[in-house]
Amino acid sequence: MKRSKLKEILKKRTPESRRYYRLYRDLALWEDFLRIVAKNHTKKYRAAKNFARYDVCEQYGVSEKTFYVIRNILRSLCEDV
Repeated sequence: MKRSKLKEILKKRTPESRRYYRLYRDLALWEDFLRIVAKNHTKKYRAAKNFARYDVCEQYGVSEKTFYVIRNILRSLCEDV
């Protein structure tokens, strides 16, 4: 499934969306991460993903270990992560 499909599922109130409800924060975190990576690439940062990960972890108050757990969960569900 694609991230856009997961977003659609989360917006509707169905039994399937209730099952995926905990992923809403994770998906928002990942979207912010991708947005910051793109911004860092335009600024020509060398380690754009590292800086983005630090920013997202600080913003959401999660550790790096939790960030990677979220990434792995989303990778198992979405093919475009």
